Amino acid sequence: MTSGSYVSAEPACGDFLAMAGKKPAMLQYLGCSPGKSAQLHVLRARYRVAGRDAHAVEAFLVKETGMLPLSRVCCIWETLPKEGKRYGHIPHNQWPEGSSEAQDPMLANYKVDMGSGENLVSQRERWEAIDWFYVTVDLFLDAP
Repeated sequence: MTSGSYVSAEPACGDFLAMAGKKPAMLQYLGCSPGKSAQLHVLRARYRVAGRDAHAVEAFLVKETGMLPLSRVCCIWETLPKEGKRYGHIPHNQWPEGSSEAQDPMLANYKVDMGSGENLVSQRERWEAIDWFYVTVDLFLDAP
């Protein structure tokens, strides 16, 4: 843990969406590991969803976390900044009652993002032709 961190105890890596009760059944948890996002230390949970189910997961994350819908950019699908916003978040008041995240707002600083790898699919209606879309959930450990 670095100085200036939000949390006093080291949080655990894990399936953050399941812990928050916000994981669609078709979303497969791949694992969690320490990393960096914009030079800040994070714990990053990784997920994937088959292209045929990507619309449902995208709609769920847009509704539940405020993530922006995916757009086609060059050769991938990703969220684009709009009005100073891009990623979804899981605020502390949306965590299950009694969880440590619900008790301490600083533990719930989670960023939610979704995108695809490179592909030739340029129409949303053809997402089933994309093998996998990926979702990342970052828990920030450092103060911005």
